[in-house]
Amino acid sequence: MKGINNFMELQKLIYSASEEQPIWFKLLSSFGVVFFWLGISLRSILFDLGLRKKKYLPSFCVSVGNIVLGGTGKTPVIIAMLRYLFAHSVKPVVLSRGYGASLKKSEYLVIKNGKIIFSNEEKSHKIPDESMLLSKTFPQLVIIAGAQRYKAAQQFLGNSGEHFDMWILDDGFQHRCIHRDLDIVLLDAKRPFGNNSLIPRGTLRELEFSLKRAHCIFWTRSGQDLPHLGLFEEVQKRYQKQVFKIPFTPSGFFNPIKNCDIEVCEVPDKVFVVTGIAVPDRLLEDIKSFGKEVVDTYIVSDHQSFSRKIIQEKITYSDCIVTSAKDYWRDEAIFADLLIPVYILKIELKFCFSRIFPSL
Repeated sequence: MKGINNFMELQKLIYSASEEQPIWFKLLSSFGVVFFWLGISLRSILFDLGLRKKKYLPSFCVSVGNIVLGGTGKTPVIIAMLRYLFAHSVKPVVLSRGYGASLKKSEYLVIKNGKIIFSNEEKSHKIPDESMLLSKTFPQLVIIAGAQRYKAAQQFLGNSGEHFDMWILDDGFQHRCIHRDLDIVLLDAKRPFGNNSLIPRGTLRELEFSLKRAHCIFWTRSGQDLPHLGLFEEVQKRYQKQVFKIPFTPSGFFNPIKNCDIEVCEVPDKVFVVTGIAVPDRLLEDIKSFGKEVVDTYIVSDHQSFSRKIIQEKITYSDCIVTSAKDYWRDEAIFADLLIPVYILKIELKFCFSRIFPSL
């Protein structure tokens, strides 16, 4: 537990505003920032000059990514996109890095209907949480997870003989070795560039000018006052890209055991929140917006597994557990047969995807 707590403290420092970070952390992280910047700059130059070649997938390819470490709403956007594609008789496949599956460089998994249907290694693997959520939401969807995405895709196609109408690169903006026909970058409307510092001092995976590579920009969690008008217009003018505001709205609760929505008034007021997402504060705010009291929390780092023992110890003063969909499907057995009910907070995303897929 000590190791996990230390990691979470480090994560808090990385995600915190620059003025809130202690001097010792800024000094130590400065060396890492320099090396990280040199690495991404060299890699970018090699691709820009054509010295590193891009590989082409056999059909239309869409990348959905960001320039910060998590928290931009990528998974809800991909779910909404897949729902639109399936409704228009498009057969998509998701190509993912597979964070959380502990895959070696040459390993890959093929996931469908919440199960691993193929692995090029005989050892057992845990299905990554985001892949599990997508697979549970769309049982017909094929997800390929592996570090060497192009190689994994080629091997699967060679073995299966399947054809797909569209490839979706999950978290693909930095994965430049694969050509994409549509490159979507997500910016959080409240903190589009995190704390404006590169890894490891901050959450930026690339500097802002990398947005010039994007085809369109989604401002996620947009609202009446977000993003700030000046910043929205500045980004649009500077990069000359299609820019869309994507509001996220907490829309209620879902009972995963009964597989049905539940009225807000039926969810007990005293809530125990269990989560392991990049920015847990947003989940807490959304739950409180329904008038619920967060009595206790169990928060782990992004993609980190939960301890059932800790959950059982902390439910004493709560009447129910509320979590995110990604957290629940990460390991649904953790939440089974507890003394109090478990609900998933629903997030509704409003966007007409015909604006980026006009030919469908």
